[in-house]
Amino acid sequence: ANLTDVCNNLLAGLPLTVSSHNQETVLKVNQLVQYRLKHDLSPVIGVFVSPVQQTATHPKAVPLRWEGFERIASVSEVPVIALGGMSPEDLQQVKHHQGDKVAGIRKFLT
Repeated sequence: ANLTDVCNNLLAGLPLTVSSHNQETVLKVNQLVQYRLKHDLSPVIGVFVSPVQQTATHPKAVPLRWEGFERIASVSEVPVIALGGMSPEDLQQVKHHQGDKVAGIRKFLT
């Protein structure tokens, strides 16, 4: 089964939040959004885009930086949640770069 089949059959009654590291995936998320709307399924409520900045959790991951984040966020049909090296103080920067929300672990729980 492909991702769309899994999401639409097993998770039909649940709202979805998905993750992405690139623009191509967000474009596929947009297709999923439209499919779920057309078939009266629970919505896709957001997409986590990561890693925006360098993180201690994934030190070898190449960060998107703000330019990459904005390029991805600009094509999303659902709210975009910035993840990866984020802190609550980054919310204004996230919004400036076409995102909607910010999420994290270390800088949120300390």
